[in-house]
Amino acid sequence: MADMFQLRPFQKEALAALESPTQSPQHVICIAPTGSGKSLIYERLASRERCRTLLITPLVALARQQFARLQKLGIPTFLGAGGGKSSPLIHQSGAWIVSPELLQFASVQHHLTRWGPELMVVDECHCLWEWGDKFRPAFQKVPHTLTLPSIRKSLWLTATLPIEARLQLRTFFSTPPIELGEFDLSPLVFLEIRHSPLTQRLQELMSWLHSQEGTGIIFVSTRDMTLRLARVIAAMGKKTSIYHAGMSKEERQLTERMVHEQQTQIVVATTAFGMGMDYPHLSFVILWQAPTSLLSLVQTIGRVGRNVHTPSRALVFWDFDDFRMLEWTIQNSHKRRNELNDLLIFLKSKNCRRASLRRYFGSTLKPSRCSRCDICAKIAYWPLA
Repeated sequence: MADMFQLRPFQKEALAALESPTQSPQHVICIAPTGSGKSLIYERLASRERCRTLLITPLVALARQQFARLQKLGIPTFLGAGGGKSSPLIHQSGAWIVSPELLQFASVQHHLTRWGPELMVVDECHCLWEWGDKFRPAFQKVPHTLTLPSIRKSLWLTATLPIEARLQLRTFFSTPPIELGEFDLSPLVFLEIRHSPLTQRLQELMSWLHSQEGTGIIFVSTRDMTLRLARVIAAMGKKTSIYHAGMSKEERQLTERMVHEQQTQIVVATTAFGMGMDYPHLSFVILWQAPTSLLSLVQTIGRVGRNVHTPSRALVFWDFDDFRMLEWTIQNSHKRRNELNDLLIFLKSKNCRRASLRRYFGSTLKPSRCSRCDICAKIAYWPLA
């Protein structure tokens, strides 16, 4: 594993905070771009400190990848998510990977209390904000795990956390958290937003794919659309796979393996695929329709841009009809209404895409012409207002 002098500043700061002896609970919120190495923090702690680590993760595919990485590092690891049913023995060191839903079982809570985790890690912690309301309410209960007396330290990792979500997260801690890093897109990704009516979108997608090389992902909103688009793309002669929550465990694992081993060119998937996972060979990502929020948009873009040797592209299609179809997601939620309004403003904007996203996520990075978005590539000057 990398020595301290090889780590990035935010990694060093997080490790210094979590390894320092203190009588008070120590909590660290770490926000850093996708692919920047946030997982190295808890991997180093679990390896060097041999502390009992509870790793809460949102997706089964990500849990399986984390399990493989930790085992490869020689860390005793137990998979309680992603189809695994193992758990550590009492007082056994190592990492226990669980889902938020698993934490709701009384038997798991009892075993957790007896095991006595010292460090709690919440990966992709933006899911508390994005999914906790209705989609996966178990996320709302994750912070209550901090009440276990054995947990003296916690680490909350994400690439995206809106200002309101960060304010809410702070309220869960008994002592003020240490907040490190800030939002930014990977500099390797070129971002294009394209206003495209649904009647023209398929033709534009096919034309765009004809001009692209490499491997990529197309994100759609429904399982049915994964099948429909995959059939059309396969007819172009491109090796295509699908991924959605309705598939069996074996089918999903097959797609994961095919992507990992570069046996497929394009994956048509719902947004559950790939969050936090390390696929450095992916060179493009496409959103077939407007997402549900700016947070969702940025998380989707984050599936690419992990390899310094592979230029990446992100293409987002949208139209006003997309928003009419998204109206059902609001359900009298003031929060959801605001998120959709913010998304529409962003998509219609003629300002630099990166600067707009930095402002939304509270970044202090100075706005400048990025040359890595469709707006800045077209014009020599753009207003900062």
